[in-house]
Amino acid sequence: VAPTIMAHTIKIQIPFAPGYYGDLHARSLAEYLTQHGHETIVVNSTTGGGNLALDTVANDRNSNTITQAGVGYLSFYTTTRNPYGDIQTRFVYPIGWNQWVVYSKANTAFTGPASFNRASYASSGIGSTSHLYFAKISQDLNADMIHLPYKGSSAAALDVAAGRVTFMIDTAQSRERLAGLGIKPLFILSNQRSPFYANIPTAREVGIRSLEGMYDYSTLYYVMNANFDPVLKREIIRLLDQHNHQFSPAEFEQKFGVIRPK
Repeated sequence: VAPTIMAHTIKIQIPFAPGYYGDLHARSLAEYLTQHGHETIVVNSTTGGGNLALDTVANDRNSNTITQAGVGYLSFYTTTRNPYGDIQTRFVYPIGWNQWVVYSKANTAFTGPASFNRASYASSGIGSTSHLYFAKISQDLNADMIHLPYKGSSAAALDVAAGRVTFMIDTAQSRERLAGLGIKPLFILSNQRSPFYANIPTAREVGIRSLEGMYDYSTLYYVMNANFDPVLKREIIRLLDQHNHQFSPAEFEQKFGVIRPK
């Protein structure tokens, strides 16, 4: 049953399933905002990904709605749909930095760069972070990969698990969730192994040197409608910062699985 939303309620629209690091942060933030006099609820959208969440915020002029989006979604949305329009791109508050991992079905025989030649890959949608990253991998390796866009990473993971698509990209923190579907991590898009997932090799370690230094960290942002009340916006930014800094860097990483913004 969807929660009842009062006119003054702040709604955080999450384009991910419960348990994702953005969802964990949003729920912690919602509790913090509510404790400080701003009733806040979290609503999950498990299909459609970041573009759907941005559409929701852009068209929701009658309530105080916030969403989350990665830099790939923000770039694609604001340059292809309505540049400088209904999305308040000036309000981009980083939630945390995470690392991206290339995944495949557990029984996939991965032999390094050659495995990408004419292989299929699933993305969370056209213009999504996973789409942009795989396009770069395909270009770097001259691999002529086949792109299959999905409405969100959850739908993509189901087809990877079924063997209908070979590769996908998701965050390092998603490893346990994907393992439950029979999907394994192949390598992390970073120069160094993640301090949280030290058993996942880097791209260099599996023989893909052209990717070094390109994808060390990704950032997820909070974004709001351009018509969001300016006084409330300043108050939320202040409370966001307070919320994050109530945790030490180590506590933040342990609680949310990402590196705390400065």
